[in-house]
Amino acid sequence: FPLQLFIAKLGYSAYALEYRGVGRSDGWPGEKRIYQDAEAALRYAMARDDAGPARLLVVGQSLGAAPAAYLAGKYRPRTLLLFSAYTSLPEVVAGLPYLRHFSGLLRYQFPIADFLRNASGVCTVLVHSENDVLVPPLHAEKLASIRGAEAPVHMVLVGGAGRGNLLIEGRHRIAAAVSACGRQ
Repeated sequence: FPLQLFIAKLGYSAYALEYRGVGRSDGWPGEKRIYQDAEAALRYAMARDDAGPARLLVVGQSLGAAPAAYLAGKYRPRTLLLFSAYTSLPEVVAGLPYLRHFSGLLRYQFPIADFLRNASGVCTVLVHSENDVLVPPLHAEKLASIRGAEAPVHMVLVGGAGRGNLLIEGRHRIAAAVSACGRQ
């Protein structure tokens, strides 16, 4: 787990979450259940490490960016680190030529933009590939503009990287952005 090792090197404890019905976990995934699972994991991590929200780094990648943003809006961690984040699932689908006509039929919303509007004071690091065709960088730019001047935002656009190697290609810039959040 390179991401967990990276987080540990930054001085944070790292916990990984498997949503219901994914990996080895039982149950059936759903948007509400994913948020419940993320909250349960966060409460577990805070109790185990005796850490309050001001000492937390909450991380989400791709689909996991939504529950991470949800937690940021509810618990106000010091830092929110999002990889390949999107404004909402319907907006992603609307941008895909072969699926755009189905965006209104989506059952799940994963409204990251709405969650970020509620995450006042949370320093946010948005990491995105300049070459991402599934979730273009425009999504990260929109999310950064939502944060505005209300809280620090660090945008890390990584050229020459795909969704799978953002951490490898951008690790030094990502570490600097997370560290800057920790000092604020």
